[in-house]
Amino acid sequence: MSLLIETKNDHHTDPENSREVEVSSVLASEPNVEESISSPARIPCLSKMKLSTLVVVRIVLRIVVIVAIALAIGLSKLDIRGLIEVYISQVETLGPALGPILFCLAACIWCTFSPMGYLPTVIAGITFQWYIAPLVAYVSVNVGSLLNMIFIRKVVLQCPCCQTVFKFLMGEKMGKISYLERVLLVQPIKIVTLARFPYLSNGVFNYMFSLSSVHLKDCAIGNAIGFVPGSILFSVFGSQIRSLATISRQGIGNGKQLALFLVVCFVTIISYGVLVGKYGKF
Repeated sequence: MSLLIETKNDHHTDPENSREVEVSSVLASEPNVEESISSPARIPCLSKMKLSTLVVVRIVLRIVVIVAIALAIGLSKLDIRGLIEVYISQVETLGPALGPILFCLAACIWCTFSPMGYLPTVIAGITFQWYIAPLVAYVSVNVGSLLNMIFIRKVVLQCPCCQTVFKFLMGEKMGKISYLERVLLVQPIKIVTLARFPYLSNGVFNYMFSLSSVHLKDCAIGNAIGFVPGSILFSVFGSQIRSLATISRQGIGNGKQLALFLVVCFVTIISYGVLVGKYGKF
C-alpha cells in the first residue's frame, strides 16, 4: 500500500491515468503477491484445507447426492422418470436446432440472475443426447456468466438498495474481494480459469469477479478454458439422471457412459494438479 500511495502522490495526473497508475504499482509488488498466494496463513479462504482435499470432499458429496436421488426415485411412488420423458419429448418437438437454441436462451437468463451456474449443465444432460449436451451447456454457462457480470456491474452496483441486499447475501465473502483483486491483477486469466473448474463454488466466484476490476475479456478467456471440464462432467451427470430409476433397480447398464463419467472426473482432478501447481498448498 505504501508503494501505491507514493506513486499516487508523485504523479498528479488526470483521472483517466489513475487506473494505470494503480495497476502498475500493484504489479510492481508481484513477488509479495506470489508469496501471499503460496502462504496458507495469509489466504482468507481454504486456509485450513488443501485444494486436493476440497476436490475429494466435493466429489464424495456428489456421489452421495447421486445415490440419494437414485434411492428417492427408486422408492418413490411418483413417476419421475415419466415426467422427465414428457419434458424431453416436448423439447424434441421443437426440432434439433430450435430446441438447443431456446434452451441456451433460458439457461443464459437463469445464469444471469442466479448463482447456481452449473445447474443448466445438468439439465442439458437430462434434455439432450450426450454428444449435444456438453456443447449446449458450454455455450449457456459461458454467455450466462458474462451476462451475470454485466448485470452486477451495470445494474446491481448502481442501485443502493440492490447493493444492500447483495452485501447481505454475500456475507463474509465480501472481505475476500481485496485479496482476489490483488491476485487477479497479477494473473487474471489463470485465476479465472482455476475458479471455473468443477467442485469450486462457481456461482460465488462469478459474483466476486463482478465486484473485482478484472476485465471482461480476461474473464471470457478464463471462462472459455475453465468451463470445459465442468460442462462435460455435469452434462454426463445429467444424462445419468435420465435413467436413475432404472439404475436404482437394475444397476448401471451403460458401461460407456459410466466410463466417460469416470474419465472426465480423473481428467478434472489431474488438470487441477497441472493448473494449480504451486497453488496446491492452499
